[in-house]
Amino acid sequence: MIERPFNQDRPMVRPTLAETDRLVAAVVAALRASAGALQGGGTPDVHAIEVARQQHRAALDRWASEQLRAARPVEEVLDGLDFDDTLRVVSYVAYLLSGNAAIAAGARPDIRDTAMYVVRTVRAHLESPSTVLQGSLRVAVGLALAVWVARAFDLSHGFWVVLGTIQVLRSNALGTGRTIVQAVAGNAIGVIIGGLFAVVAGNHPTVMWAAFPIAVFGAAYAATTIGFMASQAAFTINLIVVFNLISPAGWQVGLVRIEDLLVGALISLVVGVLLWPRGARRELGRALANIYRSLVEYLEHAFDRVLGFDPTSTPDQARQIVVRARDRADAAFDTFVTERKSGAFDQETAAFLLSSANHLSLAGDLLNVIAGVLGYQADSHADGRPTPAWEKGRWPW
Repeated sequence: MIERPFNQDRPMVRPTLAETDRLVAAVVAALRASAGALQGGGTPDVHAIEVARQQHRAALDRWASEQLRAARPVEEVLDGLDFDDTLRVVSYVAYLLSGNAAIAAGARPDIRDTAMYVVRTVRAHLESPSTVLQGSLRVAVGLALAVWVARAFDLSHGFWVVLGTIQVLRSNALGTGRTIVQAVAGNAIGVIIGGLFAVVAGNHPTVMWAAFPIAVFGAAYAATTIGFMASQAAFTINLIVVFNLISPAGWQVGLVRIEDLLVGALISLVVGVLLWPRGARRELGRALANIYRSLVEYLEHAFDRVLGFDPTSTPDQARQIVVRARDRADAAFDTFVTERKSGAFDQETAAFLLSSANHLSLAGDLLNVIAGVLGYQADSHADGRPTPAWEKGRWPW
């Protein structure tokens, strides 16, 4: 017998099941194997937890059936069923941890599950409203225009036009305009500093090679720690040093950089103004409205099953609509919180609305479990009291 690692108050009656000990053993073994897998050992047996949990669930159902048929009070049976709730929650956590540990150790994930997840995600974001779809179209149109302009006008270093388009394009027109100002200002500062250095250093390769690692470090450091404008200045200085190492060009290469950046910035501004200029705020509102509309249908369907109006139907289609709407709302919320103009109050309100939608989704899931798995439906009692499945002789096991 394995000692139970969970401390709970003992109810008046509780299941004493061999399946409980087997589930505990599977959880403990999986957690230990997960720790060993991260240290180079074998991968944990994730399937064993799933099998043990299903056997434990079936054993609990049989135990509840026997207790109720023996006229045990319903409250005591429910207390007994609650006794293993912590174990079941821990088994779910252990299942996820073991799967992640196995993947981290080099095991191949389930291709079928991965493919289903990819298909579901792609399908969710092909529907409107989707900030992922809008952002992808915005970037695709912007880059296509940048490439066309660079080729049509035969611009020198045309890839800088494309790079400038990517650098300044944001989720709304105002953010794009703000980024353009920062990019132009940063590059101008970089041209001044880099140009002065190029004039002072002249054509001395030793000086340029000595400045090269410093310029590379400055560009990488500024991009991750200081800010966008400083990173643009450091990047331009780095370009001037690199190009003068390859072929001495002086400070003029900085002017070409600013010219191409302005072209790319103008393209980004045009795309930002024409394609969804208001950013994620409006799209988040539409996504939240969409998920609440889908929740109304899902909860209506779940209540119909519990009340016995539609006991044979399945909630799969309605729930899939809710899941896709929730994925789109999550993406819209992530984009919304990254926009600088959104305040803390707006973010807290949006987070509250999104979490409330998740709570309603869980409520619908619970109602469908009550109606579908437990077989509980409110019909047949004259006094309006719901009739449990065991009084009807209809059991889910």
